[in-house]
Amino acid sequence: MNFEEADIIRYLNGELKGKEKTAFLSALRNDTILREAYFRLKDVWDFSGMKLQALPCDTAKEWKVLHSTIQSKGLQKAMGPWMRWMGVAAAAVIAFFMGHQQIFKHTSPAAQMAHHTFVAPEGQMSQVQLADGTQVTLNAGSKLLVPLDFGEHERALELQGEGFFDVTKDPYNAFVVHSGDQQVKVLGTRFNIRAYPGETVFETTLEEGSVEWSSPQHSLILQPGMQVIYDLSTEKVVQQAVDVSGVKSWSLGRYEYHNAPFAKVTSVIEKWYGVKVNYRETDFEGKHFNGVIKKSASLDQTLHIIGLMTPIKYTIKKDTIEIELIK
Repeated sequence: MNFEEADIIRYLNGELKGKEKTAFLSALRNDTILREAYFRLKDVWDFSGMKLQALPCDTAKEWKVLHSTIQSKGLQKAMGPWMRWMGVAAAAVIAFFMGHQQIFKHTSPAAQMAHHTFVAPEGQMSQVQLADGTQVTLNAGSKLLVPLDFGEHERALELQGEGFFDVTKDPYNAFVVHSGDQQVKVLGTRFNIRAYPGETVFETTLEEGSVEWSSPQHSLILQPGMQVIYDLSTEKVVQQAVDVSGVKSWSLGRYEYHNAPFAKVTSVIEKWYGVKVNYRETDFEGKHFNGVIKKSASLDQTLHIIGLMTPIKYTIKKDTIEIELIK
């Protein structure tokens, strides 16, 4: 059975039933083109729903207007302002500043001196503007350690977690980010680092400019549109081309996944919603997730989306989620 855009709209509107709904969900899991169309149209549908709650209007007419806008301008242009608002308002993007000096023993120079600590608690994102004008967006469960003398002699700091950096250019003063035993050095650029304590794989992705990435065993220059993946357990380094907009989409309150391991998805759920996810790892070996999850969605809505792509059943008990694979 072939499904078209009209069928996606019918599903979103709750009009698909019985065998037709089952067939649609099966096709959604296996048809890449249908899946991409579903998430594109669901973005518009969610946006339309917000407007309809605020103002009574003709649903069919409103859909046609929004859909024609998406087709003519593209999803990012048409929804950019709304998505930016959602990333700020819905995700509570407020910098939580630990207003006292701290001194920690640590391997990085930034952490060996008195510094301020900026924290994005579990379930929230934070935005920080540094003294040099650099903008940093921190993902949930992340910390940024900034020395008190930042910018006086060098612009070095430490990231624990994930952050997107829009670095102010300074040709005489390099900007250095330490994460574990890896280091990223730039003069002025835009890049994303994912380096959570406890995770064995670090990712650095460059959007603009160039960066010098290094670890105790490796060193390389990263070009725009490239990502370096550093496996701490094997010390293996892989460089690959990626869609940067997808990598940094979390800073707009969404994650876009393409063949992502199930553990990577559940890790985000734990950080975004402040919960613990339990499941039998062997059941999900070789299972990959394709789709979009949004910070603005409720936990139940997010788990429902995952269930569309991977057949699961789940139970939510306070701060714990039990997930089972439907075989």
